[in-house]
Amino acid sequence: VLTDEEQSQVATGADVSIYLVVEDISNNVPTNNKAAAEEEAKAEDTQIGMFLDIDLFKKVETVETQITETNGPVSITIQIPSDLINTDASIERTYKIIRVHELADGTLVTEVIEGEFNPQDNSFTFQTDKFSTYALAYADEEVETFGDLDGDEQITVSDALAALRI
Repeated sequence: VLTDEEQSQVATGADVSIYLVVEDISNNVPTNNKAAAEEEAKAEDTQIGMFLDIDLFKKVETVETQITETNGPVSITIQIPSDLINTDASIERTYKIIRVHELADGTLVTEVIEGEFNPQDNSFTFQTDKFSTYALAYADEEVETFGDLDGDEQITVSDALAALRI
């Protein structure tokens, strides 16, 4: 993300920082970005849980610059809000990111980004090389409980007795 000139400045001891700013914009999503993300979510058969604005900045000495794209992927981990965490054992929830990125000519490009959910800390990690509007999307799938012959989503003695009768 640093230009040749900025890299020279770093070599001579310049103060440099590179940082992300992540903001929940669920209540204030630009209309065109929201529509693009919702269209992609529908195509993916997912629900949008929240919208994020993820921006990357660099600051060399006192000059701050926003970076909209990097040469390679950057790994980002976000915390999933508790209201978007599945607590129903009969449902498996998977998460994805839908990125809505505006090109220089104003065209919006959407892309679905897979990632990894960590149930220990309810975080989701994904990689990206563009910084713009993101939607955290999810899909729920019913989990089959093998051996649950009476359909109560638990394997109990009554299931074992039913199996003996078969």
